[in-house]
Amino acid sequence: MKLTRLLSASRYAACRALFAEPLTTLRKLAAFKRDTPPVELKMKDGTVVRLEKPSRSNWLWDHALAPGADAVFEDGLLRFRSGATSFELPIIDDTAAAARWVGRHLPDAEQLRWRNGLLVVQARGQELAFRADSATDWVVLDEVLLNDEYRIAELPDDLGVVIDCGANIGVFSALVSRKARRVILIEPMPQNVEVARRNLEQAGAQSRAEVLQAALGAESNGTLTLWVTEKGPGCNSINRSQAAAFGEPVELKVPTISIADLFERHGIEQCDLFKCDIEGGEYPAFESAPVEVLRRIRRLRMEYHLFNDAEWLARFERLKDKLGESGFRIKLTDPLLPDGKPSGGGYLSATRVEGEDPEVPALQYGSALQAVLSA
Repeated sequence: MKLTRLLSASRYAACRALFAEPLTTLRKLAAFKRDTPPVELKMKDGTVVRLEKPSRSNWLWDHALAPGADAVFEDGLLRFRSGATSFELPIIDDTAAAARWVGRHLPDAEQLRWRNGLLVVQARGQELAFRADSATDWVVLDEVLLNDEYRIAELPDDLGVVIDCGANIGVFSALVSRKARRVILIEPMPQNVEVARRNLEQAGAQSRAEVLQAALGAESNGTLTLWVTEKGPGCNSINRSQAAAFGEPVELKVPTISIADLFERHGIEQCDLFKCDIEGGEYPAFESAPVEVLRRIRRLRMEYHLFNDAEWLARFERLKDKLGESGFRIKLTDPLLPDGKPSGGGYLSATRVEGEDPEVPALQYGSALQAVLSA
C-alpha cells in the first residue's frame, strides 16, 4: 500500500474507527515492507497487534481500510467485508494469509469466520473448517472444493459405501456425504482427524461416517513410517522429499490396515467409490490387495505419486496393470514430463460401472501446492 493511497479521507476515517493512533498507524502500514522489522498497532480498545509478515498483513489492512469496508474491531476480532465475502478474523499473520487465499482462490466465498480455534469458510453451499497456520489445508480446499479434482459433482446421488483413504481434514468426505449412505474415513494423523470430525459435523454427516485413525498399508496390525512436518500436514508422506517442502521432517510410526482387512472388518460387500490420496502409500497398499477384493470396488479416484523417479514410475505401471486385471477402465493424467522423465504424479480415475466413462480433472497434480510454496 502506498502512503498516498493510505492517506485518503475514507481510509483515514476507517482507521479512526479502529485505531487509537490512526495517523501513526497509517504511516506504519505504509512503511511496512519486506525485510522491515515487525510493527505493533494499538487498537482503539487498547489491544496491541503485532504484525510480522508485510505481504500478508498488508492484504488484510488494504481491504479492511478500503472505502466502504465498514470495518469494526470487537471481542478480539476484526470484522469487515471485501467483495462478496465477509471476514471475521483475529488479527494475526496466519489468519491474514488465509484471508488472502480466500480472496485469490474462493472468490464466491460468502464468509470466513474464526470459530473455536479454526477458520470456517462458507462457499458453494458448504461450511468447511481448516487451520490458519497450515500451508496444506488450503491445498485441500483448493483442489477438492474449488477444482473438484475427484469429480464429486458428476457422481450419482445414490452412492452406497464410499471409502476416503488419506481423508486429511475431511473435505472430500464432507462433500461426498451428500450423495452417500455410508462414508469410511482413513487418516493416520490425530490432528487431521480432529478437524475432519468437525467438518463431518458441520456437514451433518457424523451419523453416516466412520473414522479410522490408521494408514492404508500392505498388511494390518503393522506400522508404516511417515515423514511429517508441522506446517504441511497434508503432505505427510512415505517419501522424505515430499514432506521436506514444508520444513525439516521427522519420522512417525503409524498403525496400518490392509485393503482386504478393511473390507472384512467393516462388512463392505461393495464399495461404490474408493478415493485414495496417501502420498505414495498407494503402492504397498494396492500391491498387496487381492484382485478379488479390488473387483468389489466400482469406482476409483486416486492421486498417484511418482516423486520424479523412474523406480516409482515402474511401480505405477504395475499398479495400472493390476487395476486392468481387476476389470477397471482407466483414464489418467500424463505421468511423464515433456522431456520423457517422470512427473511428480497425477490423477487416476477408474470405473467398473457399465456405460460410465472414467474422467480426470484438467488441473495438473501439484498446481495448488506449487502456488502455496511460491506465495
